Amino acid sequence: MESEAIAIRSGHLRLAAVGCPTLRVPVNDAEQIVRVWERYRDENGISASDMERGCGDLFAADGSVVARISYNGRIWDVGGRRIY
Repeated sequence: MESEAIAIRSGHLRLAAVGCPTLRVPVNDAEQIVRVWERYRDENGISASDMERGCGDLFAADGSVVARISYNGRIWDVGGRRIY
């Protein structure tokens, strides 16, 4: 899968799951987003059904949602197209 160079300056990833800390993690690119998500998922032992609304949303500096990472570590644009 070709990456569309997810490069977000001052962006952040929102992580939130039942029984886990809610985090706002600064991120800069797709590989970092996947690494951060997989660590959060695996260290907290969460399943897809534990993910709270907005978990995995990637925000640009202006606060707009620009992408989302799914439970399996794939990144999707806001239109639902896989981009990483």
